[in-house]
Amino acid sequence: MEQFRVGDKTYQVNQLRHVDDGGSGSVYELGARKAVKIYYDKPSGPQTRKLIHLFDIGGRIGAQANGAAIAMPLEAAIDPTDAAIAGFSMHFMESWLPLSLLNFDTREAHFRERSGFRFNDDSAVGAVFELFGLLAALEKHHIALGDISGKNILIDPQTGKPGLIDMDSVHFEDWESDSQGTPGYVDPHVFDGDLNAVGGYHFDSKSDVFAMTVVAFSLLVGLMPFNFAVHPPPKNKEEFARQRLSSFRIAVEGDACLRSLGLRLPDQDTIVFVQERLAEVRRVKGRSGQDGELLFEHFADVFVRDNRQNLIQLLPEQDNRSPVGAVFERLRTRAVLVDLGQKFADRPRPPAAVAPQTQAVRLTAAARSAKPFLARDPVILGDFLNSRQIDIRAMVS
Repeated sequence: MEQFRVGDKTYQVNQLRHVDDGGSGSVYELGARKAVKIYYDKPSGPQTRKLIHLFDIGGRIGAQANGAAIAMPLEAAIDPTDAAIAGFSMHFMESWLPLSLLNFDTREAHFRERSGFRFNDDSAVGAVFELFGLLAALEKHHIALGDISGKNILIDPQTGKPGLIDMDSVHFEDWESDSQGTPGYVDPHVFDGDLNAVGGYHFDSKSDVFAMTVVAFSLLVGLMPFNFAVHPPPKNKEEFARQRLSSFRIAVEGDACLRSLGLRLPDQDTIVFVQERLAEVRRVKGRSGQDGELLFEHFADVFVRDNRQNLIQLLPEQDNRSPVGAVFERLRTRAVLVDLGQKFADRPRPPAAVAPQTQAVRLTAAARSAKPFLARDPVILGDFLNSRQIDIRAMVS
């Protein structure tokens, strides 16, 4: 391949400036504004075919989220000799910042600033909820990101919106990757399984939730949850994750969990800081009025209870970020339409007319209660609807 086309322009290969190698290809720059990742394999290769599918799915998810959630390549780079996709243009992310550079600074007691952008507690918690919403959207397409870390998440400094890079590690349908994740972010449960056919871990939506929770804790607290000093020191930090020994758990429960394993803290300063910082995060109201409290509960789920439920499942049903809330919003809309149908059915009609067999469906007071019903899986949601004689299949298309 001596040339390729991006959008309506054709470039010679010798116009490229090599930037770095990554995944299954190399990243090159086109002038000052465009970057293209060129893949070594042919367009028929499995890695390129996977990325073509992800390109399409990413566009659909972005449209569903009004373009606010996922950062996927905007333009395909085409080899004009056979009109095949050779790479992907990433020019729109040239000024985006790795999330790992924007974490809370434990010494300065505020978030780090880069290129004039800095989070505050409210915007950082909001970005965390958006990232977990993105995980939920990807799960619907049976996509597991696999290698989630602060370096693989970029932030648009103009809007504060997060996006994802390094799609080479994605597990999607029958495509797997050889990724073994980034140390410190890998769900310990995947360590216990065999490697896949290409030598990577079997990542899934639950391991994605674990890794994203580590990202969230690191962003908001400024420390990795499994990175703290004990005596005697462990062989590696993965042992802390395996035994559910995090600074969050010690901050909440005390150090009894350490003493039971013959470990002790050389000093309490780190744990005291985590306690104070978590108290600040818990006070964040956010869009639900209790986002900080829900995030704290999610940390407890993952780091203490060993539960891998997505954070947004904890949102109250009236919050439009909640999947349960979205279901009930559709149900309410349908109920209004059926109510109108019933009113027309009750109007006097000529004898020959046949009144339609419609029945108004009304949600009970319990369904409208301000106390959220937390649907932790589809079975529970189905039981809830059945108990109120709501036929979800008839009401939601």
